[in-house]
Amino acid sequence: MTPRLTTCSFAVILVLSCGTPPKSSFDGSADGAGDAADGADGTVTCTSDGDCDDGNDCNGTETCSDGDCEPGTPPSEGSPCETDGVEGACTDDICVPLTCGDGTLDAGEECDDGNETAGDGCEDTCRYSCHEDTECDDENVCTDDACEEGGTGRLCAHEDNTAPCDDDNECTEPDTCEDGACEPGPNICGCGSDEDCAEHEDGNPCNGTLICDDGDCVVDEDTVVECPPSTTVCNVYACIPESGLCVPERAASGTACEDDSNICTDDVCDGIGSCTHHAADCDDSNVCTTDSCDTSTGCIHTPVEGCCNIDTDCNDSNACTVDVCTTGHDCTHTPVDCDDGNACTYDRCDTSTGCYTVAVECNDGNVCTTDSCDTTTGCVYTPTTGSCDDGDPCTHPDTCDSSTGACTPGATMPYWYLDSDGDGHGDPTVSVCASTAPTDYVASFDDCCDSESDVYTGSTTYFCSSFTCAGSTTPSWDYNCTGYTGRRWNYQGYCYWSYGTCYVYNGWLSSTIPACGVSALLVTGCTSGCEEITETRCQTCI
Repeated sequence: MTPRLTTCSFAVILVLSCGTPPKSSFDGSADGAGDAADGADGTVTCTSDGDCDDGNDCNGTETCSDGDCEPGTPPSEGSPCETDGVEGACTDDICVPLTCGDGTLDAGEECDDGNETAGDGCEDTCRYSCHEDTECDDENVCTDDACEEGGTGRLCAHEDNTAPCDDDNECTEPDTCEDGACEPGPNICGCGSDEDCAEHEDGNPCNGTLICDDGDCVVDEDTVVECPPSTTVCNVYACIPESGLCVPERAASGTACEDDSNICTDDVCDGIGSCTHHAADCDDSNVCTTDSCDTSTGCIHTPVEGCCNIDTDCNDSNACTVDVCTTGHDCTHTPVDCDDGNACTYDRCDTSTGCYTVAVECNDGNVCTTDSCDTTTGCVYTPTTGSCDDGDPCTHPDTCDSSTGACTPGATMPYWYLDSDGDGHGDPTVSVCASTAPTDYVASFDDCCDSESDVYTGSTTYFCSSFTCAGSTTPSWDYNCTGYTGRRWNYQGYCYWSYGTCYVYNGWLSSTIPACGVSALLVTGCTSGCEEITETRCQTCI
């Protein structure tokens, strides 16, 4: 049997309302809950504007008028606001944190799932989809409505019940809920003819006329008015209870209508029967994004490079800079001032950990000063007394000058030179300072080969063999350290008469002068006949 519909119940199907809604508590924050000052009868008791402040910047400033709180005028969409100390922007009368939608639950947010899925319990304002059970009323007495944890936040749940209900047919009772719908009870209207059912009519021709069927009053299905199907929610045909005629009911302007499958348009009724498609408003009220819409993914908010809203947008991950977002939405990165005002520390900065100090090392390497540090002036080097070393081994003793902090040289000692070969001539490259000559050291330093006792400056002895100085592989004839080789006989010898007397000129018999160490005939004298007398001699050199 088709349930009889009253004027009010039919209007519910048309998404209309009937009757006067009960007066409710004023909820200035749009959170579904009344303010603390709301009275049980829906009125608000107040004595000053402060009693009416709900702490929400985005629904206007509430005022107290004649003991009742009056709602304020909401600021424009995108106006700056603050919630729980977090900066945000006003959206649908709610202060939405600027970080909303980044997938991280931040201060001022109830949830944050990245705003990727609609109807998942977390709205794009980072608030739960519901807070109180009363927000979930689906106007169906056959469901128990509750706001529960679900999805990524809180969702409305509608559980079927078996509560008593009314199918608007007074001939059936008791009616009970089953599978979320009101099911009619037994027919209590007995009849002998159709005329007997007239007294049970509800005066609404739209839901049919009662007839007598096997002693029960039932609706004549053929008399139920069926209106033409609606082509759009913006122009719905409805039966008028007063006349029983189907007339078009036009949905109010702004009512959601059929989707044109383009997520970049908002589809709403224009109030005169048509569904219109307006470009979706993708403005996120953020100057640091370029807003556009993609027909596949929806609104796109492309970050503007270098733009910022708050200081944290400028974080360059460098602990050595102070990152600030200017009023012009530009980032500045000013070096951190690590000066600790202490002249005894070097002030440094680590890009990961920030400022740190290193102690100044006040060591001038001078044993003639006492080193310390003054936090105002820095290192202090105070002259002191004592022994020191001026770096010259031939001064002794060296002492500190207590007035200047300088090392004053002591008396200069003489140099002595190594005489390894014992010829009395020292090696100029090996010397020591001492008050007296150490063993194997002499005062002279004119020896050019300290491993050969026959070699020294001033030697006049010629030798028939060369020498090789220690540390060298080259033979030498330079016995007198002149730097060149001198031959003992370097000319040809002969005998000659002069004024009846025979004279000898000592030299080599041959005109070829032999090399050092080579033997040849040397003219040593003359015979009575003035002939050369020779001996085999070695060519000596020096």
